[in-house]
Amino acid sequence: MRKLWYMGLEPYKARYTLQLQEWNRAVFERRGINYEIVPGETLSNDQAIVTGQVLDAHGRTYFGMSQLMNLVRKMKQGEVTNEDVIYFEDMFQPGIESLPYIMDQIDPAHRPRIAVRCLAQSIDPDDFVHVWGMQKWMGLYEKMVDSFADIVLASNEEMAMHMKIAGWEAPIYNISGHSKKEPCVWDLPHVGIKKNNPTSLWILSKSGIDAVK
Repeated sequence: MRKLWYMGLEPYKARYTLQLQEWNRAVFERRGINYEIVPGETLSNDQAIVTGQVLDAHGRTYFGMSQLMNLVRKMKQGEVTNEDVIYFEDMFQPGIESLPYIMDQIDPAHRPRIAVRCLAQSIDPDDFVHVWGMQKWMGLYEKMVDSFADIVLASNEEMAMHMKIAGWEAPIYNISGHSKKEPCVWDLPHVGIKKNNPTSLWILSKSGIDAVK
C-alpha cells in the first residue's frame, strides 16, 4: 500500500466521533503509515445532533458530500493510484456512488482499493433505519456499496453473519475484540494488507480505547 486516504466522520460531542479522528491519527503515525485525512465541511460549529438520533441528518449528508468532493478532486489530479486504499469509517457515505462511476471509466492505474466499515446498517434489526422506515432504500444502497468495495469490516461476528445472510459478496472481516490498551490489528490480504509486513497498511480499531458515548 502506497497511501491510505482516511474518510472519517464529522465530530459530535454527543458521540465518540469527537475523538475518533484523533485516535486514528495517533495510530497511523505510530505505525508509520503514509496517510491523508480527507476533510469535509460542517454546517455548524455546535457539534450537536439536531435531526436524527445517531448522526445529524443534515450534518452527515453535508459533511459526507463535501468530503467526497475533496476526494474526487484529488482523484482528478492524479493523486490517487491503484496502490492506495480509501478507508471509509462508516459504510453510509453520501456521494459514494461517484466512486464506481469514476473508477469504471478511468485507467486501472488510478483505481484505488475501497474499504468500508459497517457499524450496523439495515442488516441489523436494531438499527435506527428501521425506526424511521428507511430499510428498503438503505438495503439497496448497501448492495451498491457491496458491489464495488474490496473489503467490508464488520464490527462483530453477529454483523458478519447478517451480511452473509443478506447476500453480500465483498470479502467480510470481523474486527471485534477491541482492546482498551492497544488497538486491534487484522490481516487483510484482499487489499494487500499483511499484519506481519511492516511496510503494509495495518487496519486498526480504536473504539475500545475510550468509553463509547
